[in-house]
Amino acid sequence: MFPDFSGSGGKVRPARFSPILRKGAEQGGIFLGIWCKSQLGYKIAVASSRIIRKTSRNEIDMIRHLVTCLAVAGLFSFFTAVSAAAESPIYEIMINGESFLIRTNRAQKLESKLNPGVTYNVALRIAPTQQHKMNQVRFDYDWLCEIVDNRKPRQRTVRMTHELGFTMLITELGGVMEPETQAEVLKAQSTSVVEALGEMKVKELKVGKPLSSKSEGNNTQRVVIRYNDEEGDAHTCVVCVLVKSDFAVSIVVEYLDAGSKDVLPLIKKTLGSLDSIR
Repeated sequence: MFPDFSGSGGKVRPARFSPILRKGAEQGGIFLGIWCKSQLGYKIAVASSRIIRKTSRNEIDMIRHLVTCLAVAGLFSFFTAVSAAAESPIYEIMINGESFLIRTNRAQKLESKLNPGVTYNVALRIAPTQQHKMNQVRFDYDWLCEIVDNRKPRQRTVRMTHELGFTMLITELGGVMEPETQAEVLKAQSTSVVEALGEMKVKELKVGKPLSSKSEGNNTQRVVIRYNDEEGDAHTCVVCVLVKSDFAVSIVVEYLDAGSKDVLPLIKKTLGSLDSIR
């Protein structure tokens, strides 16, 4: 069963890098730190650092790839600006071999030039649910999400930023993962997030205990982190590692609690749709 998240609101304004990135570089670690603020004071700080543990070479390589991909996802940073509403784009469609230009979100009557007197009543809109394919997995997402995909051949990472103010990172980890490795990856990520939030001097930081659940072939381990920002707004960050019969992914979600009724259905839609590409 996927974790029960609780969400946020507010449009996303241009992001800026957190000092976490600079500090991580100075210490020789690899960190992901993104600090974004919206109309409701939305901020996100997600980090991933080195794992210090005696383990096998395969596990070390896998974890290093994970950390690197998360860092890359952060370094491509989402400079998402909210612009004024623009005219809908123009699309070209073909009916019975004849081409027409139409705009979205409106009904239009098209007159055929090849067949005088013939008209077509058409309407076009973007489907509210879109689908994205990675190397191993695919998932559905709300069409208002901005998708950034690093398209790496291994440990491919996708970052989703929604206009309502939540951010999600999905990273492919390969095939089936042993529970011990799954727990180690989760520990590394959640520890890094806590360290990053500590650097930001957030208030009332609370870190939940690692939880695990199994349902319908899903083996999920997760940690829920809650805190208040300097303006007193409550945030939730959920770090989890999901393992299925033929793939494993890391998921990091961060959002404001104030808009949970709006964003939770969107988050759950994406998580519930994760499936392998057969």
